[in-house]
Amino acid sequence: MTTGALRDTASPARSLKEQRQFRRELFGSSFFDGPAWDILLELHIAGIEGRLVSLDKLCRDATVPPSTGGRWVKALQIEGLVARGSDESRIGVDFVRLTLEGHAAMNRYLERVSPKVHSTTP
Repeated sequence: MTTGALRDTASPARSLKEQRQFRRELFGSSFFDGPAWDILLELHIAGIEGRLVSLDKLCRDATVPPSTGGRWVKALQIEGLVARGSDESRIGVDFVRLTLEGHAAMNRYLERVSPKVHSTTP
């Protein structure tokens, strides 16, 4: 690989490194990767779209086994990032959502790592 090619990829690599560090600051190292992060992303999207997400659907959408998803949801609950509850119209179905703190943290992260996506100008 030439020095020029190394320079061409240094900026994106530096940006990814900064994103990882910022994500660790917001969510801690245990939620930095894998199932927890997939769950947070799925719940953030669902919240913005105004959808309720059952624990079963969340696990399918995040591509994690139900037992793994349940453990991570519990850990995220302890951290105050997600909440579980039910809906009167669907008895016996357990729903998961981001808390206000969870949404705020996701918004801070996404605004910092993708400012063009959150820009209000056309």
